[in-house]
Amino acid sequence: MITYCVQIDISEARAEEWLVWIGPHADAVVATGCFDDWSLAECVDPAPPPGRRVFVVRYTTTSHERLQQYRTDFAPALIAEGLATFENDLIGTRWVEEGIRV
Repeated sequence: MITYCVQIDISEARAEEWLVWIGPHADAVVATGCFDDWSLAECVDPAPPPGRRVFVVRYTTTSHERLQQYRTDFAPALIAEGLATFENDLIGTRWVEEGIRV
C-alpha cells in the first residue's frame, strides 16, 4: 500500500473553516480515480506552536503509477485551490509512505 500524506499546519483562527473544507476536497482527490480512500488525523504530540493546529490527511493508493498520475494530472489544480482559499494561513508539507513487511 502506498500512502500520500499531506501535513497541514494552519492558523487556529482558520482551522474550523479548513475542517469543513477538507472533506469535500479530499473526496474530490479520491474521485480522480488515483486513490482508494482518505483519512484525517490531528497531530497532538508534540503540541503545535501556540495559535496553530496541525493535521495529516492520508490518501491510499495501490501503485506508484496512480500516484504519479495524480501528481501530473490533478495535483496542481487541487493544491492551488487550497492555497487560494487559505492563502497565508496554511503551510502544506507532502510525503509518500510505502508499507513494508518485516
